[in-house]
Amino acid sequence: MILFKILNMWEDLSPKQAKTLEFIVEYIKKNSFSPTYHEIAKSQKINIKSVAQRLNQLKKKGYIQIKRNVPRGIVLTSKVGVDIGKVCYINVYRGVEKFKRYFKLKDIDTVCAISKEFFGILDFDPEKVFAIRVSDLKKVENYLDFTLTQNDTIVIVRDNDIYEGSKVLAVNSEKMILGKVEKVEGFFVIRGKKGIIPVGGSNATVVGRVVGMVRVI
Repeated sequence: MILFKILNMWEDLSPKQAKTLEFIVEYIKKNSFSPTYHEIAKSQKINIKSVAQRLNQLKKKGYIQIKRNVPRGIVLTSKVGVDIGKVCYINVYRGVEKFKRYFKLKDIDTVCAISKEFFGILDFDPEKVFAIRVSDLKKVENYLDFTLTQNDTIVIVRDNDIYEGSKVLAVNSEKMILGKVEKVEGFFVIRGKKGIIPVGGSNATVVGRVVGMVRVI
């Protein structure tokens, strides 16, 4: 019934165009970001060229915008008639390095569109939200409750208010560390496989709070 009502709003679309738009809407609702061309092709059982043609048709009819050179850069317009939430565009960096007590983000790899509502960052300045691409799994120690794969993108909020239980990305002289902050004898630490990792000073430096992960397939 819901699908029927939505399709009635899309009277100027062909059945194939409506089917593609419906997939994009449902995908964004579920994942908070738009699908890739490959994911659309797989769901619709068509090739990449046909995906590009359908997206251009949806764009011409005012249902979507396409951000060039932006992975998952499909943005729904108000004509779709579905409230997806506020979208922001964040820089995706190639990595992060530690220098003494500070850290430095490596070169910008690309830009990614994400839903602020889904990631729970509606109240944050977009300039404080960024992401880091995991290009080398050997340089990451992950102690959080999700599995990382090559080229996953970790969404980070640069938040100085770190407390016990915060899920953070930290960096030491060798690796990036994903973990949950604990307090041991008055000091913040991350519990790793080989013991506790002190946070602060010349030890592991917190880059920011982890709010999610984006996987490009």
